[in-house]
Amino acid sequence: MNQRFKTFTRGSSLNSYGELSDTFTQGSSIFGRARHYTDGESLVSNKHRPLHKVEIHARHFSGTIKDHIEYLDYRWEIEGVRRSHRSSIIKIIANRLYAIAKGKYVQPNGTNFYLTPSGNFYLQS
Repeated sequence: MNQRFKTFTRGSSLNSYGELSDTFTQGSSIFGRARHYTDGESLVSNKHRPLHKVEIHARHFSGTIKDHIEYLDYRWEIEGVRRSHRSSIIKIIANRLYAIAKGKYVQPNGTNFYLTPSGNFYLQS
């Protein structure tokens, strides 16, 4: 159990329109062992894409479902938490959501471009 995972807890806040929106704040890090696998397919834009999941075995975890985890430069949404009282292992199942943008990229002419979660660049003005 030597892999480190950042956890993000889900909260709700009011946006400028007065509607509830989900906000995620970084919580503590956990250490565990991960196993990445694909489970079925989804149909997105008339293309079949695999559903990527990760199964994490950890000793300590205080999060719940719908919280997020950062692992392998992706954001994952927790869909299940199972605690084993016999072996004191916590099994976390999470679905891959999107890639994490690594920050800004400075072009040779000095303009800053940022990477979106879909992998596209946009100009920061």
